Amino acid sequence: MRKGLLLFSRIFVGVLFIFSGLIKANDPVGFAIKLEEYYEIFASGGGLLSVFELPFIIHSVVFQAAFICVLEVALGVLLLLGMWPRLVTWLLLLMIIFFTILTGYSAVTGKVTDCGCFGDAIPLTPWQSFYKDLILIVFIGILFIGRKHIKRLMPVVPSYVLFLAGTVFTIWVANTAVRYDVFIDFRPYKVGNNISELMAIPPDAAPAVVEMQYVYRNKNNGEEAVVGIRTDENNYDLLTPYSDTEVWEFSERRDKVIDPGFVPKIADFAVIDAMENDITEQVLSFGDYMFMIVSPGLDHTHKEAWAATNELQQAAEKEGVFTFGLVASSRPEIDAFRHAHQAAFPFYQGDHKVCLAIARTNPAIVLMKQGTVIAKWPWREVPDYQSVKEEYFPQREHTPVLFMANEDAGLFQVGDAAGYKLQNSIEPYNEFFLMDKDGNDQAPVLLSDSGRVHLISINRLLELTNEQYLTIEPILKALKESGANYFLMSSSNPTVMAEMSQVTGLGFAHYETDGEVLSNLFSHNLGYLILENGVVRERIEGTDWPMPSEE
Repeated sequence: MRKGLLLFSRIFVGVLFIFSGLIKANDPVGFAIKLEEYYEIFASGGGLLSVFELPFIIHSVVFQAAFICVLEVALGVLLLLGMWPRLVTWLLLLMIIFFTILTGYSAVTGKVTDCGCFGDAIPLTPWQSFYKDLILIVFIGILFIGRKHIKRLMPVVPSYVLFLAGTVFTIWVANTAVRYDVFIDFRPYKVGNNISELMAIPPDAAPAVVEMQYVYRNKNNGEEAVVGIRTDENNYDLLTPYSDTEVWEFSERRDKVIDPGFVPKIADFAVIDAMENDITEQVLSFGDYMFMIVSPGLDHTHKEAWAATNELQQAAEKEGVFTFGLVASSRPEIDAFRHAHQAAFPFYQGDHKVCLAIARTNPAIVLMKQGTVIAKWPWREVPDYQSVKEEYFPQREHTPVLFMANEDAGLFQVGDAAGYKLQNSIEPYNEFFLMDKDGNDQAPVLLSDSGRVHLISINRLLELTNEQYLTIEPILKALKESGANYFLMSSSNPTVMAEMSQVTGLGFAHYETDGEVLSNLFSHNLGYLILENGVVRERIEGTDWPMPSEE
């Protein structure tokens, strides 16, 4: 029984330490961020704890994180192999006691929300981490007590070979991850993820439950009273006895999160332009490809990388692909850096931790389209534009750089991701609708079609002249004969639209919309829009419409 328990403890602890070490070695920078959070909390205690804010401690935090990863794997391998049981069990016991103190402090204070024990792969709450460490203490205690009975698994030479191989492999993993970013990406900004979707909060999402603790002091005897008001109970009547200002004096309010409710995987992604406007929606809804150069701080970026990013941006701009920087630096620092490095593209501001979450290298290059992360590269592997184009968008046609060119121009500007904006009710598209005969708005469905969509706009059908109709009739017939996806939108009565569809013999679909919106969209009574994959490709005023090509 004792031998079986000792063997189980040995395998359980050894495998868990190897797993934990390798998961963190996959992202030592992410683990270093967690260590910095702990150091900041410790340093706030003052006294001897101020050592945690010394420059050499802060500046070496990535090395410390990598060392802990290597140490965890090494101890796990040594334990499984049965090498140096006395030293290994002592180190395991000391480590788990230290980690238990950390996770216990986090659980009680709530100042660190994720211990980082298993990186981003398996996020644990502080209490989960604390309970995990308590369980480990039991098994490591068994190993410590029975350390004399831990026997070597194999001969000396193979044991040393396996130990050194495991250690060297972990060092290689950690070093490569620091230099080139993670091997396996568990972060919300990994390739394939859509940032907008991960920021979305569903209508039925559970709200957070917070207890607001109001602290009052009795003026007569100095007694302190704490009144807890929960947001899910709305029990403000508990404050009534303390409204007597001659007896009670309000001291402070402390908020305690009881239940965080629904928390989106991405909650703090934001893009701020030079005028301090939040342009996050424009970035995430833009329907074309774009390059985002990410830097968590220009003061410690690898400056030699920016010559290559400049070359990438210049080549991309020639074909109309927009490039911007997302950096966690002040505006004066940004302006000075752009001037010094001749970066001829806009730099927007973002949060430091968000930039680090997107990519661990400084800088990094991200290819995006409509909020979806298409590809990422570390600064040591800045790609050339042609190779990116050949791999990701070989069929893309040359266009002008369209991003932000029409930010104040209203609906359906060329290059606008109209389909996406309609689906997500983004201004000003939340004012646009296409009502069918049953009174249902079909705009989000019709304009998000993956193919090409032709919108014929005739605001007031009764004002359509015979000359105008004869001009557009050949185009309408060609659209019908080619099998194109086209329809009429008008502010006129649906009955009038149905009659025109029947009388002309074209049988086109028709939808009612707001006349004022159409007047703002086109200054003429007639207009023509072509959308492809939800993005506006052509916008034509009047009747000078192109003859449709084969779909």
